[in-house]
Amino acid sequence: VKLPIIFECSKGEDVLREALDELCKQAERSVDDGYNYIILSDRDIDADHAAIPALFEQAGYTVDTTLDELDGKTVGEVLLTPTKIYVKALKPLFAEHLIKGVAHITGGGFIENIPRMIPDGLAASINLDAFPVPPIFDVIERAGGVDHTEMFNIFNMGIGMVLAVDASKAQTTLDLLKANGETAYEIGSIVAKSGSDVELH
Repeated sequence: VKLPIIFECSKGEDVLREALDELCKQAERSVDDGYNYIILSDRDIDADHAAIPALFEQAGYTVDTTLDELDGKTVGEVLLTPTKIYVKALKPLFAEHLIKGVAHITGGGFIENIPRMIPDGLAASINLDAFPVPPIFDVIERAGGVDHTEMFNIFNMGIGMVLAVDASKAQTTLDLLKANGETAYEIGSIVAKSGSDVELH
């Protein structure tokens, strides 16, 4: 099944869009079961998300509020953490034809974005214990009394990019990402669909 690479551009990342468009021309863009998911960590939380101000106001937080779990930073400082740009990290992966699918997790939640690179009949099986969730999401969850699973429907949960790669190439992909200074984790696989598009475990 041939599938176009998915990348959602935001916050004026026109240069990134152009770079990925060029790289995509060289990539094998097929996704199938038996492929694994690798994520690139990002501390940006899409701070322009409409839900955040209301949740923090409800909890009595302001941009100057300091919370222990944020390592002494104010809420405002954490919310203003810049979005990461992934061109440098992805270029060697495309050059080696390692990437079969890409989803940039922005402008929507973790669960919402991943299925866009999965053909009909397949699903994403994700191990939630395979990657750390930045503390700001615990703050948001507590402030709004949001169900933990629902958090993955709303926010990126600290995940900037999801890559689909051949399972046999997962370690090679991780090694290349780490060599380029990225924090990356193998978090799951593509499986035959038996229920929802994304299965959280």
